[in-house]
Amino acid sequence: MSLRVKCALLLIAFELTLAVTLMLTVRHIRHYFENAAEAIASSNRSNADLRRLRQLLRDELGLVLKFSADPAATDKQRALGEQIDAALADFENTLGRSVQFDADDPKLDIETLRILLAQRARAVDRYIADATKVSGESTSLPTFDQSHHLALDRFIGQWETEVFHRMILTAEGSFAALNQSVMILSINMIVGAVLGVLGLVLVRRWVLVPLSELTNAADEFGRGRLDYRADVRTRDELGKLADSMNMMSADLARLGRQMVFRERAAAMGELISYIAHNIRNPLAGIRSLSESCRRSAPEHSAMHDQHDEIVASVERLQRWLREVEHTCRSIDIRPAPVDTAALVNNLVAVFRPMADRRDVRLETRIAPDAATIHVDESHFEQALAAIVGNAIEATPAGGSVTIAVECDTERRHQIVAIADTGPGIPREMRDTVFHPSVSTKRDGQGLGLAMARKIAALHAGELTFECPITGGTIFRFDLPLPQEPDATNA
Repeated sequence: MSLRVKCALLLIAFELTLAVTLMLTVRHIRHYFENAAEAIASSNRSNADLRRLRQLLRDELGLVLKFSADPAATDKQRALGEQIDAALADFENTLGRSVQFDADDPKLDIETLRILLAQRARAVDRYIADATKVSGESTSLPTFDQSHHLALDRFIGQWETEVFHRMILTAEGSFAALNQSVMILSINMIVGAVLGVLGLVLVRRWVLVPLSELTNAADEFGRGRLDYRADVRTRDELGKLADSMNMMSADLARLGRQMVFRERAAAMGELISYIAHNIRNPLAGIRSLSESCRRSAPEHSAMHDQHDEIVASVERLQRWLREVEHTCRSIDIRPAPVDTAALVNNLVAVFRPMADRRDVRLETRIAPDAATIHVDESHFEQALAAIVGNAIEATPAGGSVTIAVECDTERRHQIVAIADTGPGIPREMRDTVFHPSVSTKRDGQGLGLAMARKIAALHAGELTFECPITGGTIFRFDLPLPQEPDATNA
């Protein structure tokens, strides 16, 4: 997963979490306080309607108790009755048709209120009728039965108390909702803090630590430690950058070794050419003098044979000088794609007679992804020939020599391995096996392995060997694949 996707997912998760929690909190607070405000407003309207109704009933009672046959008093009483009906209608609109309270309380509804109002109204009408009959006489007015009025007044007072209780509960619920909202907001803050800490941890793990490792790697590369490797284990852009830096340092190290090798080889070539030139002239004189003395000596005499040995020794020394010059001469490597099967088969065809004479099997194994190898064909074939020839000579009758070619796709390298079933390289010679003049063969000059290693180095690769416990020797050419062109630059 790329660094851009990681940061985007982290930011989206952070924002979504906070947005959802805040939205739920706001929705909860808004829903509750809207209901609470509506309940309080309804309770206030109900209380106002009840107080108005109660006051109108008391005014009507006072007017009734001050009975007068005056038409103005009758009109006033009629107007109070209309106001009472209007107050009752307003109260009905406010509370609805029926409002049920707790089961322990009496049933408080509009129907009961209407019944009590009707009973009180009949009591008032009876009282007015009785008072009208005796109003012309000298007797006193009859006594008004206030039981219905008191029952209605108690009922309205009880309703007012219940409404007030409802207001108190609503207020207490508002405070509880406020505390709950504070708790939810606190949880939101904690969640946000946890997400922030998690984001910092992930940013440190994804960005800061890899950047610190890349900085240390760059400093180490700047100090010349090209063997240092940036340890970035992510698979994002920074991980790819670390892999590129590691590959770059490995390439620089190989190029550095190659340059040092070229410089040393050039200096050694000049020195050996100078030494060979100075040695070749005295050798020519020795050979001429020895041949002249051999001609003057009897044909089958000891002197004649000694001069033959002198001439043969001079020829061997001159041949060795030519091989040394060839080994140290500068080689121009021009790698190109080569058919691996054709290269290996040509080599097998050359060494097949030698292997048959020694009763050694030649085997090949080429991986499907190694059908093409990027080398200088002539020089690399020469290096392979030196290794294969040594392997055949070191393998006893009935043994085998295997040439295997495969690809290391992770490192982008090609491996050419030559394995034999011989006794292996003696332990005391393993540290100097690539040195010139070191050989396990009686008539060997020790230049084949040195030349093969030089050709591997000129290909920006290396030649190594191992001697398994089971026996035999395995030489490996480890050659880097050519860099693929950048599609963006292309």
